[in-house]
Amino acid sequence: MPKTTDGRIALVALIALAAWLLIGLPLIYLPFPEHVHGEILGVKYGEWLLFAATMGLWWATWRLVRSAENTAERQLRAYIFPQDVTITNIESIPEITVVLKNTGQTPAHDHTLWATMAVAAYPLSTEPAPPDGDPNESKGPLAPGAVNHFFASLESPITQEELRGIREGRAAIYLAGAVLYTDAFGKSRSTKFCYFRGHAGLREFADGPMSVYKKWNEAN
Repeated sequence: MPKTTDGRIALVALIALAAWLLIGLPLIYLPFPEHVHGEILGVKYGEWLLFAATMGLWWATWRLVRSAENTAERQLRAYIFPQDVTITNIESIPEITVVLKNTGQTPAHDHTLWATMAVAAYPLSTEPAPPDGDPNESKGPLAPGAVNHFFASLESPITQEELRGIREGRAAIYLAGAVLYTDAFGKSRSTKFCYFRGHAGLREFADGPMSVYKKWNEAN
């Protein structure tokens, strides 16, 4: 629920409480019990008004506390993102270096990574699938501001046909993967990424940074 809604609930509750204190309570003590001392389910009107005001204040306060907790969690939790993705040996056996960084303010625990690299048509029609087997195991938590390097390469040299397709914009070299980790609040997090390189990426066909692909870059 947005903070503005919480504020409106609190305002309505305060108005109800003020109405009970300034109007309802004095009416109870006026000498006209036949008009002001009515009951609903054995509870006087004024007491129902006080109950409604109290519940409204409790609800608004609870929502505001939860909102503050969520804000603090978003500010303090770990965030792992690719900071730098660079390709080398692009015309022989391309190799990619990925620098992952925890940009949050608390450690990322039990982080694991999977990635797949290939030459494929540009643009891609389907999302790259994870490789068979378990992802690379973490060597420990990733501290705030710390980085982790990951390396990937093609299993065989790039062919002349693939090079021609990349130069003509019909193909590209792709790297796709995901980082899985647990934040300091015990919640499972993930960051998916997809990068590519080729003339279709509007970069020179040489060693250097890769481009972020238009799809499959997500985080929670």
